[in-house]
Amino acid sequence: MLIIVQGLDWANFLLKVREKPENMVTLNVANRLVYSSNIQQYMTTMFHYDNYNNTKQAFDDFFGFVTNPAAPYATPHFVGEFSTGPSGWDPMDKYWIYLGRYINERSLNWAFWSWMPEPAAQPGSMIYNQGSNSSGIVDATL
Repeated sequence: MLIIVQGLDWANFLLKVREKPENMVTLNVANRLVYSSNIQQYMTTMFHYDNYNNTKQAFDDFFGFVTNPAAPYATPHFVGEFSTGPSGWDPMDKYWIYLGRYINERSLNWAFWSWMPEPAAQPGSMIYNQGSNSSGIVDATL
């Protein structure tokens, strides 16, 4: 069994783990803790999708640091939620390019959240309305 802990202050903020490692979650059984984050497309001011180096630094500052094996708080990290946001599905959007690159560089595990937003006909979900075919599935590779 794994215990997944998402942001301690907010879904993306694992800063308390770094600031006060003595207060991090501890379990009686070793190697069961996984920290998780929620990376949304609309968080442009927080994650700086202007260029990859700024985005990577912001991801590292807020949550990615937990994967540093030399740190006392080192744990696996799971990107437990992300979605397409208000601009819908565009594989050339910087958000997708930078997020996919970061996940691959860090070998992170992940889950996609936006299966069927309201209204269900929006193209921003994994399952979306394609005219008379309402079972279109986005083909995405991270």
